[in-house]
Amino acid sequence: MHPDSRLEPVATLSTAFIGGIVATAGLAAIGGTRHVDVDLAAYVGLAAVLGLGARWWAAPTAAFILWLFYDGFLVGRHGDLVWHGAMDGWRLGFIGAGALGGLLMGRVTRFAVAVRHR
Repeated sequence: MHPDSRLEPVATLSTAFIGGIVATAGLAAIGGTRHVDVDLAAYVGLAAVLGLGARWWAAPTAAFILWLFYDGFLVGRHGDLVWHGAMDGWRLGFIGAGALGGLLMGRVTRFAVAVRHR
């Protein structure tokens, strides 16, 4: 990994949008609307992968985009964005924590590579 191998913010956000579409379609096709906890784990994993190469502000924005897909199509089931109280806050927090965890892992890895190349 190159020390400055981060994605451009447009690439991160575009990947979050396309990844959200693909994840939503795939999870809905296998009956994911009945198992929203499994869906949440999939979205947290996707957010972590996006966070690995993201810039510091693009990771939380990508997590928010993913949460919009998750809430609108898997929890809401009909594309309706509705705030379901504290539970949605927790869901958004989990997806955001996945993105920030991926961001931290990517930063630490890039720092270690930069130190090794000195």
